[in-house]
Amino acid sequence: MPDLLKALGIGADVVRDVLFDEQNLWSFGRLSDTPDLPELTGEDIPAGERYVTITLHAQRVAHGRKVTTTYYPAVRCFATAKRLLADPAQFSTITTPTELEAISKQDLGRVIFGEQPLLGPLVYWGPLRLSIALHAIPAADLAAPYLALLTDVSSKVGMGALAAAAPIAESLRLGIYAVTGAGRETMEVGYAVGALEARTGYFAVVGANGIDVSTCRLADRQLVDGAGKPIVAPWFVFGVTASTEIPDWWSSVPGLIPTYARAAGVRSIQDLDDIERECRALISASDDLTRDDRKRAREHLAARFAERREELKLAEDRESFQPQPDEEAMVRKAVNELSSIRLSEPIGSRGPTS
Repeated sequence: MPDLLKALGIGADVVRDVLFDEQNLWSFGRLSDTPDLPELTGEDIPAGERYVTITLHAQRVAHGRKVTTTYYPAVRCFATAKRLLADPAQFSTITTPTELEAISKQDLGRVIFGEQPLLGPLVYWGPLRLSIALHAIPAADLAAPYLALLTDVSSKVGMGALAAAAPIAESLRLGIYAVTGAGRETMEVGYAVGALEARTGYFAVVGANGIDVSTCRLADRQLVDGAGKPIVAPWFVFGVTASTEIPDWWSSVPGLIPTYARAAGVRSIQDLDDIERECRALISASDDLTRDDRKRAREHLAARFAERREELKLAEDRESFQPQPDEEAMVRKAVNELSSIRLSEPIGSRGPTS
């Protein structure tokens, strides 16, 4: 590990969750009013009952760089999320404006709007360890492709299933440290907290001391203080939302698709029962579904397995088994059937298939 860090130009002393020595000079808080964004009620998020999402909504880079005339604004997020049945999971994401638009020093102070996911949706099992920072990255020759790669990879594993993030979490983390200069060299402003009790709302981090963020609001594409005066220091605004359902819930359960796919090729009730037990065990062991969704997922699949049993009984009576499909066809069938299940809908209902 030390050799790798040296090759990346990263000192061992910076590979940690918090690198914000200046944080006491910055201001953080919940916004009181956000006319530019949908209303959030500020509710507590109960553990194990909701999916939490953290989204970047706006950012303003105010400081120029001495080494270059252009740079890329980028926000990176490191998070550690509790899990119910396993060790905590680490997530690393970095996000940049659309198509990595470089900004010149003449563009300083421009506010960039647009929803960019930083974390989730994932089940909230308890306080999060979270650090978010706004960077201005010099537009060197390899900056754009490297940022594009990191953004693409982090969007796939940093905002989805906990299990999917684990294999490359540390490699992605080191890559983000490398491109952001390990923190201080490119950082405009940041926020870190060791135990964030999730509560919905919009939050602002401002690169200035003594600002009462609770009186600020995001309006007319500007962050303004209580007197309505635009804040000229670097800042970013992120939102914390909660939901009771996630899309493609089935893809969040490791091993469920291939296990469920085998049901299409069985020829006996006993084999089908064994597969159902395996599916139930996979769902019960998933940290990526809420308690209610685990229960509903088992009930929905029980209804599908009951239908399959009836099909097998009819086939036995008629001695008319269909030819066994190949593995690829079984997986396609499984994905279509699982895609049609909305956990919030009545058991046995059929939604649209993908």
